[in-house]
Amino acid sequence: MFISCLDSELSRAKRHSEKLSFAVIEVDNFENNNETYTYSREEVLKNTAQLIINHIYPYDLLARLERGRFGWILPWVNQDLSKRAAERVRGLVELHSSSVTVSIGVVTYPDDGDTYEKLLEKALGAVSEAKLRGGNCVVQSKDKKFGS
Repeated sequence: MFISCLDSELSRAKRHSEKLSFAVIEVDNFENNNETYTYSREEVLKNTAQLIINHIYPYDLLARLERGRFGWILPWVNQDLSKRAAERVRGLVELHSSSVTVSIGVVTYPDDGDTYEKLLEKALGAVSEAKLRGGNCVVQSKDKKFGS
């Protein structure tokens, strides 16, 4: 369902020559450390998702992709704005929770790809790079230290 929404938004952006950003948000240490959280994993995800939903634009779409990962579609948003929005979300999660942080990988159409597959692949690569940098950060595919 989410992938079809991303594909649909991408088609719309292509038709109207608009920007579209996409982010993968991953809860840090979600799979590896049960003791990090004082709540159940599902409760952590629910609370994190609700916090994010309360602070994104109404036309954005957030959905759980798998395990501790969310996908976030940001229609009409360029690279600079998407990085600021992602930093805002990352900071809000850190501020509102004593034990939960997120890593975010951000990409933008058409700069980072012209299919949902390319965008998803680059966003997953960017979030992996954020994790390698220690987590609790935002990485865009355009970042110089992060490859193609």
